[in-house]
Amino acid sequence: MKQKNIVTSMAVAAMLTASPFAFATLTGNIDFRNETEITRFDHPEQSDRGYQKWEVAGFLQDQYKHPGWFGGFYLMREDGFEGRWGNQTYKSGNSVGELYLGKFNDASWGNWGTEVMIGHESGPDAYKIRPKVFVWYPITDQLHLSGYGMYVIQDTRLNEDEQEMQMMTELEIEPKLEYRVSEEFGVNFRLFSRERRQDLPKDWNADRTEQEIAIKPGIYFNHGKLKTTLWGEFGTWELTSPSETLKAYDFWRIGTTADYPIANDITFTSEFGYQENYNAEGPWDMTSDAYQLFFKLGFRYLF
Repeated sequence: MKQKNIVTSMAVAAMLTASPFAFATLTGNIDFRNETEITRFDHPEQSDRGYQKWEVAGFLQDQYKHPGWFGGFYLMREDGFEGRWGNQTYKSGNSVGELYLGKFNDASWGNWGTEVMIGHESGPDAYKIRPKVFVWYPITDQLHLSGYGMYVIQDTRLNEDEQEMQMMTELEIEPKLEYRVSEEFGVNFRLFSRERRQDLPKDWNADRTEQEIAIKPGIYFNHGKLKTTLWGEFGTWELTSPSETLKAYDFWRIGTTADYPIANDITFTSEFGYQENYNAEGPWDMTSDAYQLFFKLGFRYLF
């Protein structure tokens, strides 16, 4: 794991909030997180695998000088591994850097906003841009409709495995209906859809399309300073080429988050999840059902 990247990312994040003169009216938060996902397969000849990520993310705004405007960044180092947890072999790595700028807009019916992100991934040496639109509409004082839609264009300069130029596009939408029983308790229901298309050279005749559709019921319940959520996912995922299904499965997932302030400006954050993939088909991963364990631990600095 490249510890230098992690230290550099944290140093940059700290510098953004270090000067009381240059950023006197700036508010927002900086998140430091470590994320791990472990996948086990039913097939005895399929190796277990997973990844570990170090993340630094920031949200910044200045409501005094530039009301409605906001910006942020996301820095991540990911290392993939194979083998059982505790006896794994690291196989691949990827670094991501992203910057975004957006604006909230009030309307008579609620509010809406737009955001544009630019970024780079080191693994495929890919540059990307992502426009995003989001809305919030209060149907009643307690019933709210919200959601977002975004489109990603990723230009891959060099893929080390295929040694060819290629382009990837992605469309993602997620509407959400929420009923707030009180400040301490509420329920929500989300619909998620994502389609990702990878255009490979024409003579390969092997363009790939990844599609995921899921429903996500959830609840939130707060107890004093402790803020928690519990949610589930039920959906289907598939990766296809023009001639065949490379991999497909149905899945269900359950997860929870918990945030608790440990100081006036520092909050401990956590997320845990478990997923099962079943009805697997296609030649990839030997048509094996899989089980995934996911957890994320971190701290949020508020300023």
